Amino acid sequence: MKQTFIALIAAMLFVHYTGTAANAQQSFTISGIVRDSINVLAGATVELSNAATHKQVVCDSAGHFSFGGIGAGNYRLQVKMVGYKLFIQENLLPATAGFVTVILETDPAMLGQVVVQSQARYIEMKSGTTVVNLSQSPLAATDNLYDAVKRAPGVTSLQSLQYMGKTVTVAIDGRPLRLSGAELEAYLSAMPASQAEKIELISHPSARYEAGSNAIINIKMARNKNYGTNGRLRAGMGVAHNARLNAGASLNYRNARLNLYGSYDINSSKTRSYNTAHRKLPGNETLQESQHWKDRPVSQQFTAGLDYTVNSKSNAGLLIKGLFSDKKRTGNITSSRYFQEISADSSAWQQQAIQTSLTLPSVTVFYNAKLGKTGQLALSADQLWYKKGGGYDYRTAYLNVQGELLSPAASQRSEWPGEKSISTFSADYQWTAGKINWESGLRGILSHSNNKANWYVQENGDWKTDVQRTNNFIYDENIGAAYLTARLAWKKIELSAGLRYEQTWATGYSVQLHQKDRRNYGSLFPQADMSYAITDDQQLSFSYSRKIERFGFDLVNPFRIYQGAYAYSQGNPRLRPGFSNNFEAGWSKGNQWMASVSYSHFTQVLAEVYRLEPGSIMVSSYENVAAATQWMGNLSHIRFFMQQKLQSIFSLGGLYAAYHAPAGSNLNKSIAAAFLSSNNVYKISSSWKMELNGSYYSPLQFGVYRFREQFEMNAGISHTLLKKNGTISFSVSDIFNTNKRRYTLHSYDVYASYRNNPETRVFKLSFSWAFGNKQVKAAKNRKAAIDEMKQRIDQ
Repeated sequence: MKQTFIALIAAMLFVHYTGTAANAQQSFTISGIVRDSINVLAGATVELSNAATHKQVVCDSAGHFSFGGIGAGNYRLQVKMVGYKLFIQENLLPATAGFVTVILETDPAMLGQVVVQSQARYIEMKSGTTVVNLSQSPLAATDNLYDAVKRAPGVTSLQSLQYMGKTVTVAIDGRPLRLSGAELEAYLSAMPASQAEKIELISHPSARYEAGSNAIINIKMARNKNYGTNGRLRAGMGVAHNARLNAGASLNYRNARLNLYGSYDINSSKTRSYNTAHRKLPGNETLQESQHWKDRPVSQQFTAGLDYTVNSKSNAGLLIKGLFSDKKRTGNITSSRYFQEISADSSAWQQQAIQTSLTLPSVTVFYNAKLGKTGQLALSADQLWYKKGGGYDYRTAYLNVQGELLSPAASQRSEWPGEKSISTFSADYQWTAGKINWESGLRGILSHSNNKANWYVQENGDWKTDVQRTNNFIYDENIGAAYLTARLAWKKIELSAGLRYEQTWATGYSVQLHQKDRRNYGSLFPQADMSYAITDDQQLSFSYSRKIERFGFDLVNPFRIYQGAYAYSQGNPRLRPGFSNNFEAGWSKGNQWMASVSYSHFTQVLAEVYRLEPGSIMVSSYENVAAATQWMGNLSHIRFFMQQKLQSIFSLGGLYAAYHAPAGSNLNKSIAAAFLSSNNVYKISSSWKMELNGSYYSPLQFGVYRFREQFEMNAGISHTLLKKNGTISFSVSDIFNTNKRRYTLHSYDVYASYRNNPETRVFKLSFSWAFGNKQVKAAKNRKAAIDEMKQRIDQ
């Protein structure tokens, strides 16, 4: 099967490169930004021309444009976008143009027009950024957002989401989500991918972003572009071993000054999984464990808000979001101990019933204004409330080699309530002075969390508190930040630099242990980028940044989290944040080729470790390691075939990472790995489209983990109907049912191997229908800052 899969991947790869001669004459670069009175304008068309030259580009997600390889002369700059007046600047001289700021004015005469726009390509590449247009993907039409993100080129998810080997901050409309692990997956899985317009993959973010953001995965939600009342209904189902159902609706109303919008989605599913583990114990003993799980998650998510245009220079808005999820899990765990792997001498059988709930509402208010000729001010205040509940029932029986009870079955019960409150305040200001585009900002984040672990044991039919394991942990963390960035274009070179300062005050307090830990620290985080236009469509880039790796709230929580009869996890309240210096060199050619090589050196880096305690109990935790290094390379190529009907992208990546740690920890072992993916979309006709993609990860070792190879292939097809108002889509994920996670770990005196077998081959069918007015463009994306705190909420 493995050889067949690799052969199928190879069959999808078409590599062709045509060299382009360099322009011998002196050349310059003209770059700039396009905005209106409030926000930057992504997608604006910019043309540069004179008697001998005509060039055209489309602004990226930040409103930026750039023309490289421009000869000396007199040029005409023209900018156009639907709903705005045409902008024309004559007599533009490349030698003195520098960084150009274009401000478009709205055009009332266009408010009643129906505009036909060309469709975006499935995947677009620009130096440092890859854009996946989900509206062009049949697979995305049936996926949830989490699955769509995992399938983006360069994204891996062996332990957590990464992009090009870097830890990521996941954002929605530029607002980083402070969720991690299972809660990030639950949040994005509750949203259909059809609600999003595109995914932006940013490999080296500017100083505007928090210093912990090594890479950004920004999900831009689809915004209705019409005046009046309009909306969309959607429904879908999936089948693996059991059925999965989802449904939702979105509604939008807009007039000249007011935009009201909202959406609601519900998901319900039944899944099952089977996991195995094999652990070596002292004295030639082994422990073999099998787990059978059945899950029943139900989630509901809503969004409601308004934008109001105060006048021609300012607007304000309100955004309310919420996630409500409940999950019921039942499972049986069998653990058997063997001597010299011959026969079982004892075993433990455990039955678990788990019910968890998550409530995550947030409120955002914002105000944007134009100040002076080029100034743009953005203010935002946000509040997040987080509440988690959980009830766990365990019944454990210990048996001898004959299968007889060694003692009466024991019953335990635990509760894991948790509450968090996060307040965020932000102010950002952009302006242009001479040839330099400046941006500065302030951030304040105030967070408070209160987590409890209540344990009970049953004695003579009564439940009594287990004082040895019951605990209450309170954690407060406040962060203040300020940044300044500058951007300058000069001839064939474009430069940007930024400096960010962050100060953190943190206190953790264990009530039962009477243990308090304080952490106060501050640091500067510089960032610099340089790009050089080799020719009109080729560019070299270099970047440097200093980053911080803060621990998730759960990693400092001293609770022991029960995972099974022989396994626990425990936080470490003495953890320190890690720091890294990151270097990257890149090359791009048009929208066809993109390559990069990066190197990172980490100090005081976080590492997961395992130790064995009496009774063969395995306890996992985190420690600070002195240093680590990482090398990463990536090459991506886009080709079009069959008269532009077939778009194919091939990505190849390599990763080598190693800790510099004490020998006894077994953290120093590492193996270089390769990642291969191919994404292909074929437009069969004006109403039919199909997609085929696949990915392969070679074996990887880093720290205590060694992962085996992992691969999958997915296919989908979509059809538009009902005068293009309706779309029906069908897809199959993991066609060959090969996407299973197999790995080993070796840490101190713990050696174990695992195989996780979730349901990955799923057949999905979805239908969506758009209704309402079809004219003109909608208001700008809503901005919020509270989500910058969600990434590190504990699991």
